[in-house]
Order: sequence, then structure tokens, then C-alpha cells
Amino acid sequence: MAKKGHHVLFYDREWSVNPDSASVRQTHELIPPMYRDPHDALHDAVPYVPTLGRHLMALVNRDLLVVRGDYIRSIESLMFEIEDKTKDRRVSELEAGVAFLAVHAIELQLPFIREGLIRP
Repeated sequence: MAKKGHHVLFYDREWSVNPDSASVRQTHELIPPMYRDPHDALHDAVPYVPTLGRHLMALVNRDLLVVRGDYIRSIESLMFEIEDKTKDRRVSELEAGVAFLAVHAIELQLPFIREGLIRP
């Protein structure tokens, strides 16, 4: 059974509060279409993706480059961008620590997305 799309950055209420995080969350390449069973297994294994601080999120939103038509490479690009932006002087040590947890939560999703991705 198919599901419409899985938002890599979940949950909606947390990620939609800030305009920058809402913008990144709604990026087409970060909403892969998935079959229901792998999607449900993903949420069993990864219950939450921590939200990022406003400075880091603004930098990610500004510089994120997705790969049109390639969900996996776009998700990997997001992970790289988050890690890279933790080096910015405006990003606190605490904010960087949460960012690394978010990257870990995104990375944990990849096997499920690869398995359940609905390809055209």
C-alpha cells in the first residue's frame, strides 16, 4: 500500500513554527514517496527529528542544494549542510549538539527510505 510522502523533517508542528525550517521541510526532494509498511517501520525506529536553532536553520535554508529528482542525494545534501553550518560562529555549542542529533535521526531514516521509496 502506498503513502503519499514522508517528510524527512518531522513532526509538522515543530518544524513549521519557524519560516526557515518550514521552507526546508516542504522541499519536494525531502518528501520521498514511500510504501506504507517501510514508512511505519521508519517511525517505529526514528520517533523524532529534533528541530534546529534559528541561526543554523536560516543558514541551512539559505544554502541547501537539492538534487532534482534524487531523494537520497538530496537528503544526504541536507545532512552535509546541517553539519557544515555547525561551524558558523553564530551557532552555539548547544545548538551544534542538537544539530548532530538531528543529522543522526535523518541518517537513521535512510535505510527505510531506500527500501520503501516508490519509484516512478
